[in-house]
Amino acid sequence: MQHFELIYLLSNVLLLPAWLLLIVAPEWRWTERLIHSIWIPVLYSAAVTIMVVVRPAAAEGADIGSLHGFMLLLDSPWFSLAIWLQLVLFDLFIGAWESRDARRLGIHAGWMVVPLVATYIFGPPGLLIYLVVRYSRTRSASLAEQ
Repeated sequence: MQHFELIYLLSNVLLLPAWLLLIVAPEWRWTERLIHSIWIPVLYSAAVTIMVVVRPAAAEGADIGSLHGFMLLLDSPWFSLAIWLQLVLFDLFIGAWESRDARRLGIHAGWMVVPLVATYIFGPPGLLIYLVVRYSRTRSASLAEQ
């Protein structure tokens, strides 16, 4: 169980600098090189893929076909960790998009602190906060990049 705890801790600690760059230095060239490149998503996606492919057998009845089956999957630290890695990766992916979108739309970085921190901590509620900020600053409901 200890190696699962270590991977969980590292998965969070290793992403903290990425979030700090998005919040504190969104236009810095190293933010662009590190956060808006494929390398972090490749690393986390590869880890989840390996965990899914080489996983131990799941509990009887564990599957994604029902809530009960999904809850049985979560009884395994292996599956719980794989799902956690997926969540933190998607949260960073959304945070990076929020940052790029705000810059493209001319939304000042000061308006991005709360949405990015909320996305880091809570995921979808942070995206909701960003979309409210985005709408209030642009009066556009379209997410199309033009």
